[in-house]
Amino acid sequence: MVQLSVIIVNYNVKYFLKQTLLSVYRAAQNLKIEVIVVDNNSTDNSKELIQKNFPDVIYIYNKQNLGFSKANNIGIKQSKGEFVLLLNPDTAIAEDTLDICYAFMQENLHCGAVGVRMVDGSGNFLPESKRGLPTPKASFYKVFGLSSLFPNSPKFGSYHLKYLKENEVNQVDVLSGAFMFMRQEALQKAGLLDESFFMYGEDIDLSYRIVLAGYSNFYLPTTSIIHYKGESTKKNSLNYVKVFYNAMIIFARKHFSKKLGNWFAVLIYFAVYLRAFLSVSKRVYLYLIPRVAEFLMLYLIFFGITRYWEMYNKWVPGGLYPQEYYSVHLPLYSILLILGLQVASAYKHFFSGKHLLRGFGIGMVLLLVFYGFLPESLRFSRAILGLGALLGLGFVQFYRSVFHFFVNNSLSLSSSKRKKSIVVGNYTSFLKVKNIVGKNNLPINVLGFVSDEDEEKEFKLSNLQSLEETVAFYKAEELVFCADNLSYKQIIQFFNNKSFNRIQLEILPNASNFIIGSYSKNEQGKLYSFENEFSIGTKKAVLRKRVFDLVFSLFLLFLYPVYFKLIKNKSFELKDLLAVIVGKKTLVGYNSTEQIENLPELKEGVWELHQMTQGSNNDMVSVQNQNVYYAAHYTWNFDLHLLSLKFALQFDNKK
Repeated sequence: MVQLSVIIVNYNVKYFLKQTLLSVYRAAQNLKIEVIVVDNNSTDNSKELIQKNFPDVIYIYNKQNLGFSKANNIGIKQSKGEFVLLLNPDTAIAEDTLDICYAFMQENLHCGAVGVRMVDGSGNFLPESKRGLPTPKASFYKVFGLSSLFPNSPKFGSYHLKYLKENEVNQVDVLSGAFMFMRQEALQKAGLLDESFFMYGEDIDLSYRIVLAGYSNFYLPTTSIIHYKGESTKKNSLNYVKVFYNAMIIFARKHFSKKLGNWFAVLIYFAVYLRAFLSVSKRVYLYLIPRVAEFLMLYLIFFGITRYWEMYNKWVPGGLYPQEYYSVHLPLYSILLILGLQVASAYKHFFSGKHLLRGFGIGMVLLLVFYGFLPESLRFSRAILGLGALLGLGFVQFYRSVFHFFVNNSLSLSSSKRKKSIVVGNYTSFLKVKNIVGKNNLPINVLGFVSDEDEEKEFKLSNLQSLEETVAFYKAEELVFCADNLSYKQIIQFFNNKSFNRIQLEILPNASNFIIGSYSKNEQGKLYSFENEFSIGTKKAVLRKRVFDLVFSLFLLFLYPVYFKLIKNKSFELKDLLAVIVGKKTLVGYNSTEQIENLPELKEGVWELHQMTQGSNNDMVSVQNQNVYYAAHYTWNFDLHLLSLKFALQFDNKK
């Protein structure tokens, strides 16, 4: 007889899912379980990962994203267990979690469902581990911040029950669908998840119906799990706000009186629009402030250089340059430099000198292309153009360095600063982490390892009991916990240590070659892996390659008359550049082989990889290896490097 059915709904989080499954099977040593994974049309090869590593998992693949409720119901209908656990794919449970929950349910026959203490990827307690019903009053107090102002008040803090201690067992109204351990009998009496909830709110509805069916829900903090918030949905997105609060309206209209439900809907709609307005305002503000500040800085630099040029080099009564030069041209020059910074991700990596330099390089190319297409009467001064961009780079770097000093206590924008990391595991795991860091070229300095084993090994810093002191002594910024050497219960206990809340906590799952971590509910988790991941297939890489193709093709188009005169044996024609500009071709493409279908798709290249250097080995194996390496390591710098080699080769041949 199956004692427990574990049901996991997955959507494009295969590495987090793998860790969840590894922790589940570790925790199931004393129970007879079945694991059912319902996949909502993932496109990240989750199916292959499950089939290769977990042959006992019952895997159900949906051809479309059916939502959380419907997918869970598909799993529940196939389950045979006495108990059912709904578990998120971005969790890690302790070795004793299932045993503790099972024993509690056996001892408390009136308990219909139980939830546990959850912490996020930084070790912070998640208040949704225990919740009250979202009544109009409770929701009003939450929406208008009264629950935050008076968290310990039974009246104002009723939404997240903050007045109940997080380390005490308590009967509660609502449990989280991230971990919901239920009695099958209670589930059948209460009914399955309401499929009108696509995502969010279904756990509130089910918790309430379990109570209506005559059972109780309990919060059980005697065991803890890690729940990496935000891996499937960005919690600060407007879509999240809309979907979440719409779920609250569905719940209110279903369970409250019509009049009360309507008033609740009005309150929720007000909250949605207020939250949306504040969210958009904040995003616009944060997006525009650095760009507007640097635009004004660049404009003033161009303006100052122009005035100096007029006064001391080419003074003309009334001014050398017309008014539209100041009102149109200088703003456009500044905007093109800002656009270059944007394309180079210099605002995303605000304190990276490398991205700043690239941004000004791209901006200069855009400036030259723009300047080249202007009629002769509007080409005022290339000297001002170049000097303005050069001074702009210096001033922007100085401004960012000062800002960097106040934020990070350093004036350097160098990206060469390496984050200090300590491995919590044995010597073998330390070497594995070092290899993963090296393979991914990460700016991380792995200082050593902390373990109760390998006393005589080099790089051992201390034992587990001294981990807190070791982190403080070395000023470590990252801890990597190795599940090959530690239990998940130990790892979760370390996550609970408040001393580690300010540093990044990551896990190397057992029998795995990847490191994962998640530090914010609003950001995608971090992943470092040995496995082949083709960077060229990401949306960001596709966009950057397209932007690079467009900018560089326009640049080549501008220089084409010169190229046409200098080079006899031309490697490209005008029609090739036009094909790239309209999006039919890419500048650098794969070598033509029969195995291209195994790689991320690319348009036909003006040049193939083997044509970029002289004397390339063109046998089939080498040609395919070039394709794989290019797909795995693509950056726009790679294309720039290859094109520079190609043109250098052509000019050398001319000589």
